[in-house]
Amino acid sequence: MKKVFEGEVFEDCPDEWEKRIDNSFWLKPDILEASKYRDTSFRYVVHKKYICCEYTKKINLFTFGKFKLNIPITFIALPFSIDQPGFYGDVNEIIEDYKKRKGFFLLLNLKDVNSINKKYPTGYTLWTCIFENRFESFDHYILSIRSNYRRRIAIAQKKGSCLIVRKINCKDYDDRLHKLYLNVLDNSQYPIERLKKEFFQTVDIDIYVFYKDEIPVAFISTKMVKNTLHFIFGGMDYRLRDQFDLYYNMLLEIVKLGISLKCKKINFGQTGEISKSRIGCIFEKRYMVGFSSNTFLNTIVKCLKPFIEYKKPRVNHKVFKDLRQKGDMEKFYE
Repeated sequence: MKKVFEGEVFEDCPDEWEKRIDNSFWLKPDILEASKYRDTSFRYVVHKKYICCEYTKKINLFTFGKFKLNIPITFIALPFSIDQPGFYGDVNEIIEDYKKRKGFFLLLNLKDVNSINKKYPTGYTLWTCIFENRFESFDHYILSIRSNYRRRIAIAQKKGSCLIVRKINCKDYDDRLHKLYLNVLDNSQYPIERLKKEFFQTVDIDIYVFYKDEIPVAFISTKMVKNTLHFIFGGMDYRLRDQFDLYYNMLLEIVKLGISLKCKKINFGQTGEISKSRIGCIFEKRYMVGFSSNTFLNTIVKCLKPFIEYKKPRVNHKVFKDLRQKGDMEKFYE
């Protein structure tokens, strides 16, 4: 007898959702509600042993590799790009239940896969860049880093000295700023979703805009969750990127903000590892699990793992003079 998928699928957030998420911030209904403004819809799934978000999209299975094979994949993940899992509950129960459905499924952003049955293909997805804040002020941070990295920051600050940064109300996020976001998305190596302007106007985040002569040339958006400041999204005018060293100045502004807020960590997200490591970030591993109801396909995917999974970043910048960067990169290559 064919087994039937037991998860109940909803297009809108079900009433019981908030009771099941155990204060998981990124799964809160108001956060997910803003995500309806994306290029593809997502669904809420409720099961007695788990809850999760899912969406289906046709993408290249070898996104992190050199080959190309576009297939429809159902992602069990948050409907916007952030390094947190899009589920709450027993991950093995999710896999066992989803196996009853046709298709290929991908669980994203797990912090470990030790509990997952070895028969299912697991591998790295994009790693997260973490800045551990030990600093009393931005000046303290500058004095703590080695001269060559301090010189690079000075160059960026000089190029960006004409820029003015202002915090705006989310409702004031307009077409000009959204064009800057789309610039970054169109230049991204790993675009997953395309968010509409209304997402930024609705979601509860802080937006800081960089102006040159009252014209917006870049922006960053952040959110403080407990003791961690999260860098959510950004945008920039790529025509002016090098002239004002926009990307580096955006990163430095986030460092300033995190230090001023006295947060313990700044989560810089999952791309731009080289630049982020140069300002003092370390890496935290993130994993994905790919599986299907077809045992043979699972075996094939497992064999293709080296061509599918994300390649570990090969950088080890020793930024600080005296303070050792926790999680020193060498341990990742043992």
